[in-house]
Amino acid sequence: MSAIDRYVAKANAFLKELAGELGLEYPAQKDKALRILRTVLHTLRDRISAEESLDLIAQLPLIIKGIYVDGWRTSTHPIKRFKHVDEFVQAVMERDPNDFKDPQETLQTIKKVFKVIERHVSEGEIKDIKSVLPEELRELL
Repeated sequence: MSAIDRYVAKANAFLKELAGELGLEYPAQKDKALRILRTVLHTLRDRISAEESLDLIAQLPLIIKGIYVDGWRTSTHPIKRFKHVDEFVQAVMERDPNDFKDPQETLQTIKKVFKVIERHVSEGEIKDIKSVLPEELRELL
């Protein structure tokens, strides 16, 4: 198996795991799982520093890293200072109004995405991310 095939296989395994957590059919709803992942990751990316983002993605599959950094401009990276869960939820809903319509469902979906991410990232890194988030946002992880 070539290196690129291994990268694709790891990304597909990650998306299959996420789809299962979200109750989506895989591979039929793989694109939806990918959109949801992208939206939540980009919203988190907007909230944490570039340095913390790099520490986080260092532990994710290569293609998932690519999703995280797609469209990212670290030189102009504005950190959005939302402090409350409802602000994070609203930011996710605004970023993708097609997949995220209901605030309560969005919150549950965000938590499921982070649950899968936590399985792929060290406990120490999760603690680091929590340490830079306001207390109320820590409950998402």
